[in-house]
Amino acid sequence: MTEAEWLESDDPYLLLDVQRTRANDQQLPLRARARFSPRQVGLWIVACCRQDEELMEGSRERAAVEWAGRVLGSAIECAEAWEPSDADPYRMGAAAYRCLCVAHCVLGGDDARAASLAREALEILLDVDAEPYLLFCDLLRDIVGNPFRPVTFSPAWRTSTAVTLAAQMYESREFSVMPILADALQDAGCDSADVLNHCRVPGVHVRGCWVVDLVLGKA
Repeated sequence: MTEAEWLESDDPYLLLDVQRTRANDQQLPLRARARFSPRQVGLWIVACCRQDEELMEGSRERAAVEWAGRVLGSAIECAEAWEPSDADPYRMGAAAYRCLCVAHCVLGGDDARAASLAREALEILLDVDAEPYLLFCDLLRDIVGNPFRPVTFSPAWRTSTAVTLAAQMYESREFSVMPILADALQDAGCDSADVLNHCRVPGVHVRGCWVVDLVLGKA
C-alpha cells in the first residue's frame, strides 16, 4: 500500500493489514514500522460501535460500549470491573460483546486476542450495514495517524493551554475546538504541518485522536 492509498482507501480491512506488512518491512526505519497499539485498535472499535445507532439503543449494548470506552480511554482499571463472563452474549449484540472483550483483553495484556476480537467486531458491524466503510476508515486514520509519516512531537509544544484544550476534548468527546488547539500548538512552536493540518482541516475526530493523544502524552 502507498501513502496515497492509505489516505484514500475505504477498505478498513486493508488499512488494518498495513500494520502487519509494514512491521515486517526491513527497509523502513523502526518508528515507521510501529504497530497500532491494542489501545488504539480498541478505541477504534468503540468509535465504530458508537456509529451504529440501533446498537447503541440497547441498554446492555450501550453500557458495554461505554465501559470499554472508559477503560481504554483511561488505560486503568475501572471502578466497576466488568468481566466478559458477567455479560450474556446471547442477550447482548455480538459487536458490543466483542467490544467489551477487547477492552478486557487490553487490560489483561492479551494483545493477540484483542486484535482478533476487534476484527470480529468489525466484521459484524460491516455485515449489518455496508455504508460505514469509509467512515470507519476515517475513524482509524484519526486514531492512528499516517503510518507513512510518523510525527516527532516536541515536549515544548505541550503547554498548559494545549494540554487543557486536549483534555477537555478527550473527556467530553467533543472536538469543535481542534482549530484552537492548532493555534495553541503553533504558538508553542509546533511546525509540523501534519499536526496542524489534522487540527484545522475538517474531518472526524474521536477519543484516541492521534494529535490529542500526543498532546496528552498517551500511548
